[in-house]
Amino acid sequence: MTGTSWTAGVLLGALDGFLLFEFPSLGLALLAIAVFLALRERPRAAGIGGLLIGVGGCWTFFLGRTTLECDAFNRVPNQGCTAFGIEPFFALAVVLLVSGIALTVVAIRGRRVRPPGA
Repeated sequence: MTGTSWTAGVLLGALDGFLLFEFPSLGLALLAIAVFLALRERPRAAGIGGLLIGVGGCWTFFLGRTTLECDAFNRVPNQGCTAFGIEPFFALAVVLLVSGIALTVVAIRGRRVRPPGA
């Protein structure tokens, strides 16, 4: 079940990452439901890791792209683009992504370490 819960976590996380940008109330509601579902599954690390990878990856992509697009626009003469205050959100997104990767590694290692009869 580890692979299934991880895949569901990534898909729900990616959807939730998008919804948190566009419809924050709906995104928070989906996040609460996704965390509840991930905590019901055993082992928990796979589902939560997938959820963190989905949300963190989505936010890292969109916020990173915003920064790159703004920098490209600023290179054109007489043009200006500012994205005030996204640095803390980008840092949070990277932390979520790295935490999700770490939990995924824990889930994979935990599955390999179990004795044959367990």
